[in-house]
Amino acid sequence: MPVKIEQAEFKDKEYNPKLMVNNYPIYVYKMLTAMLIKRCLRVFYNLIFVTLLALVITFSVIRTIENIQIKNISTLLDKIIYKQQLIIEGNHNLNNQHNMDVLKSIDVKTPEIMEISYIDKSMYSYIAGNQKSKIPDYLQKIVNSNVPSKVFVDPTNKNITNYIFKFGSGYYLMSFYSKLLINYSHNYITNFKIDDSSICSHLINYQDDLYLSVTKNIQHLNITIMSGVKPVKLFWLFLFCLTLSFILVNSIRIVLESYFSQQKTMLRMIKKAALNNEFIPYYQGIYSLHQDKFIAAEVLCRWHHKGEILPPKAFIEQLESIEEIKDITFNFIKKSFSTLKLSNFDNDFMLSFNFTVKMFLDEEFIKKVVRFVDETPNVKNHIIIELTESENRFTHLNEIREIMLMLKAHGVLLSIDDVGTGYSNLITIQELPFDIMKIDRCFISNKFAVSNSNMLETLARLGNAMNLMIVVEGVENTIELDKINNFNLDLCQAFTSPYRVMPKSLSNSAIANNKIQHREDMPPYANNYLHITRF
Repeated sequence: MPVKIEQAEFKDKEYNPKLMVNNYPIYVYKMLTAMLIKRCLRVFYNLIFVTLLALVITFSVIRTIENIQIKNISTLLDKIIYKQQLIIEGNHNLNNQHNMDVLKSIDVKTPEIMEISYIDKSMYSYIAGNQKSKIPDYLQKIVNSNVPSKVFVDPTNKNITNYIFKFGSGYYLMSFYSKLLINYSHNYITNFKIDDSSICSHLINYQDDLYLSVTKNIQHLNITIMSGVKPVKLFWLFLFCLTLSFILVNSIRIVLESYFSQQKTMLRMIKKAALNNEFIPYYQGIYSLHQDKFIAAEVLCRWHHKGEILPPKAFIEQLESIEEIKDITFNFIKKSFSTLKLSNFDNDFMLSFNFTVKMFLDEEFIKKVVRFVDETPNVKNHIIIELTESENRFTHLNEIREIMLMLKAHGVLLSIDDVGTGYSNLITIQELPFDIMKIDRCFISNKFAVSNSNMLETLARLGNAMNLMIVVEGVENTIELDKINNFNLDLCQAFTSPYRVMPKSLSNSAIANNKIQHREDMPPYANNYLHITRF
């Protein structure tokens, strides 16, 4: 009888929303764990760097202070004793009275020295201001050891430091206050020791050992000076340097992140582009269905960046925040009307330019525009200034109204953008003296739900009631064209008109002739295409 082998069934896992919901906590847990590990590693590496920096600062500070302390001690000893030693050696002769006069002169001219004397055959041959007497035992031991020189604390009085040096058949002895040496080299971080190089004994000694010490051998005085730090002071100094390093590292990190942030990097690129004239005018035609021709064009800004033409949404927000936009806009006005003058358009053709609230409120800039309108024949009554979206317009309505009325008096038409969306509300239309209103394409495009409402009809009635020219933006196909025809709307502005093409005399030649790639599909974050790097 054949054996029947049953095979296990394997089914492909199908999408199961319930299973996804059940696994959601696990997914969140893994995500949070990964974020926590990443954050901990960042803190750990930051702590290591801060600690290393603190060690470097601590070591550098200690070394610097130690060298300064040793230098101060060496300088003081040279001034007090070695300089006097050279004077004594240079003036010593067989005349004891002369030698006595030299010692008295040194004693008078050097207030740091308490006493100076000459020792010969275990006796004070002469002492400045004192009678001849026998030397004490501790001096006798030094004389018997036949050392060339020695610095030591007086055994009978710890407040006195002595310096003895051999010359001829005897020794000279100079005494000064120990406190003078300590005060001159004092600081709150390091301490010092002075050792006798000949017998390696501590002449000025501290109970605690000194760490990270530096030594210097003063050969002409036959001593070694050591400077170092005590353990307690070393701990507090390192703790201070650790705190300082933490503040310093994080301050530098914040500054660098701020400087190399996306937004600031973009601003620097835009300012550089403005200096290099990389911003070029881009004409978007306004077509009259009744007259069957283009009657105007909106002059938009495009960025010629590394062989590509970038659309406004890639940079316009940052560009509007800097002063350079005023010069760019004014150059567009001059260049566009100069181009229009050489074109074959009708004499009534108009050009529209976007102005921000800041540009309206800049008195000098507005005066420059008005002067250009008055002095250029083909500009007056042919220029449209379009107020762009901004929440600031509500706080400056009175000032903007006065400026607009002045512009209208000089033959400038005024337009409001994207009526029905954003900041273009009824208050703005009623308060400011506009001539033209533009309806956003969201009210005609089937891509937006609002297009199925009666908002287009409402806005059309509003514009007609206020006696405004109405321009519908973004008409791209016959379905959208039928919508605006139903409400007897004449003017439409399209990204790409399917009906007429702008004449070559006012075409976007920078794109057409140079075959530069035109990026209208630019996503909101320009750095995806501008290759912004943080460092």
